[in-house]
Amino acid sequence: MRMLTPLLVSCLTLMLGLAPLPGGQPIEILQQSPFRPPTGDSVQNLRVTRQSPDGAEVILTMDFSYDGSRGPTALILPVIEKKGQPGAAAWFGSDPVTVGQGRGTVSAKVRFFNDESGVPAQISTDRVRILILNDSARIPLTSIPFLKTIQWGNPNLKPQPSVATTSSIPTASKPDKEAPRRQAEAAALAEAQARAQAQASEKARLEAEAQAKQLAEEKQRAEQKVKAETEAREQARLKADAYAKQLAEEKQQAEEKAKVEAAAREEARLKAEADARRLTEQQQSEQKAQAEAEAKRLAEEKRLAEEKTRIESEAREAALRRAQAEARRLADEQKAADDKARIESEAREKARLKAEAEASRLAEEKRVADEKVRIEADARRQAEVQMAAAASATTATNKPSPNRETPASAGQRVSAAAAGLKSKITNVDVVNRSIDRSQITLGIEYEYNDRLNKPLLGIEIVRSSEPQVSEFFKSSVEDIGKSRRGFLLFPVKFQPPTAATMANQSSFLTDRVTVILGESGSSRQYDLYSATVLLMWRPAGTGGDGTSSPNTADQPN
Repeated sequence: MRMLTPLLVSCLTLMLGLAPLPGGQPIEILQQSPFRPPTGDSVQNLRVTRQSPDGAEVILTMDFSYDGSRGPTALILPVIEKKGQPGAAAWFGSDPVTVGQGRGTVSAKVRFFNDESGVPAQISTDRVRILILNDSARIPLTSIPFLKTIQWGNPNLKPQPSVATTSSIPTASKPDKEAPRRQAEAAALAEAQARAQAQASEKARLEAEAQAKQLAEEKQRAEQKVKAETEAREQARLKADAYAKQLAEEKQQAEEKAKVEAAAREEARLKAEADARRLTEQQQSEQKAQAEAEAKRLAEEKRLAEEKTRIESEAREAALRRAQAEARRLADEQKAADDKARIESEAREKARLKAEAEASRLAEEKRVADEKVRIEADARRQAEVQMAAAASATTATNKPSPNRETPASAGQRVSAAAAGLKSKITNVDVVNRSIDRSQITLGIEYEYNDRLNKPLLGIEIVRSSEPQVSEFFKSSVEDIGKSRRGFLLFPVKFQPPTAATMANQSSFLTDRVTVILGESGSSRQYDLYSATVLLMWRPAGTGGDGTSSPNTADQPN
């Protein structure tokens, strides 16, 4: 069975309207859940205040606020999670802490069960989910996720083999002819889960490769665009240089023309002055006046020509300065475009490297998941061998009792499919285990699509070779109301009879969980869900370490 899968976490998150934030701080409610009215329930400032030397036990302390909308008291329950390992929550145990209305500080003890088969000796978890439940521990009021890294266990501690042994039950049982079929179903289920995990990892790897290819194509298109822009700017710069050169040549030609004209005027003036001196004394006065007027006219023309030349020269100088400024502006734009292209190229290269790293990480997660599936399959095979040996021993030593009727002969339950019911169970997960391992809380996701009078849901825990051990497990029956889709928590308590049941053993193994749909006021019951689930139990008082629990809360403000 998948333990605390992302589907269960998503269900809790959607029901309560929550999402995690980094830094070990709780999120704010972004959207109020339609399943319950707004409340002031919250948990903040989660921290580790103490850890045992062997790393198997941690004390978590947090500040809480409870508004009392669901009763005078509530329960706070921590759930340990790890990204990429949905079954990790079943490796940890914690007892709920009772808090009252108001604000205060509370501590909870969490234990790492690394002494069980299939559990690693050491692990680093990165998430803690704090559940606030009603006082019966069956209805979640709020779920607050934290990003919190905790190191658990000891690398020198080797995982212990399963200590579950066959119990010597004083009641009689008939041989289970369905055990081989159930074992085959369990093996097929494990193979299907392994295939699904492998397909999910392969799909993630292909998506990462496609993203890397897309980034490479975008980089090539950007480089082509930058090259085209660079060529356009170079052509504009060359055109501006040619224009500036043309203006300089025109200026030089104008200056040469002005010099020629000035020389011609100067020659004419000198000639006029010479002619004036050769005139007779009689005509000298008139000719002198005419010559002076001509000289004045020529001087004015020279001044005007020089002024015109100066103005044209200044205009050409201004045009040359403008052309040089335009050339500098184009050069600056070219440099800015080159810097932008270089920055974009570096960003795309970083994105490509990130995509390649993500693909490598997904491949590593796939390898770890395959290794986990192999370890779980080995544990199941070992448990099946032990249960088969237990069934043989029980059949050989016990005789049927004529005064006891087994569940198979009672005839009180039928399968939901045979009865034509449409309701179904979508998921069953282990949410939490108590520190002494005498209690396990199961989370049930369901879709109710029938019309029973006050429909009820219940849980049955059995060992396939000994169905009568269901009497050792105590759990309540819950009214699911009129909701079509929902989620319920079922705390199941292990209460075996006298010491004869647990003689010479410290653990008790069960292998099947059945969810039963009933109707209030009727004896009819329907098996809505049944699957092979290996669960390890211990009687109350035998699974702890002898220390007192620090699960106490301060007085509310």
